[in-house]
Amino acid sequence: MKLHSSTQAAGGLFIGLASLLAVPAQAALITLPGLGFDVIYDDAILTLGQSAPMIQGSTIVFTPNLLKAESLNGKGTVSVSSNYSFVISPHDGLFVQGISITERGDYLLRNASSWVSVAGLASATALGSLPVDTVSAAVQASANLPMNLTDGLFHDWSANAVLDMSGHAAFAREADVQFSLNTTLEASTSASATGPRRAFIEKKFSGESITLSVSTTPAVPEPAQWALAFAGLGVLGWRARRQA
Repeated sequence: MKLHSSTQAAGGLFIGLASLLAVPAQAALITLPGLGFDVIYDDAILTLGQSAPMIQGSTIVFTPNLLKAESLNGKGTVSVSSNYSFVISPHDGLFVQGISITERGDYLLRNASSWVSVAGLASATALGSLPVDTVSAAVQASANLPMNLTDGLFHDWSANAVLDMSGHAAFAREADVQFSLNTTLEASTSASATGPRRAFIEKKFSGESITLSVSTTPAVPEPAQWALAFAGLGVLGWRARRQA
């Protein structure tokens, strides 16, 4: 995990993780090393139906196993949500320029009165930066979630979102990034319809592809560094006056 020399950045990371990981004392922070960045997460995330994350190249991968919604024979709308967060810590000299989110799963519809939906919100916040800078985007299902496939067979769905940090100076300062993703699945069958009705949807994959760029922004000196710099200038001025 990258260690920041900036007290402000470290403090921001601590605050971000504290709010992100406000869980019982037995929870533990885990650092997952990657190529160009590390991922820091709390093992309590596993209680949300998520597998332990993996890093495959530049992509952080989760395989949910409990996120599913099902409605049968006029039960109405059933929904289930997941919300997880982790910190992306770019290695020295790099910063997070963008995050591409892809989620996949399958769904089933039986009877024309049945429907399913998937929606979500992804956000990324640059830690240790004031003012706080956050980029967010809606996670939307692609066109392969048609409601006319009421054949009672399983079909695939996918949903996507892109977080673009271009032009956001806070991210370009090699900031650690708190990433959050909320996804809601809904399945519904109408009570007024007749015959067997079933609506089922499940999320099986969640991946966040990280785009890194080389930082060209000079490091911002800490307050202590500024103090030393001003003290050094004061000493030089004092010596100049004595030599005059």
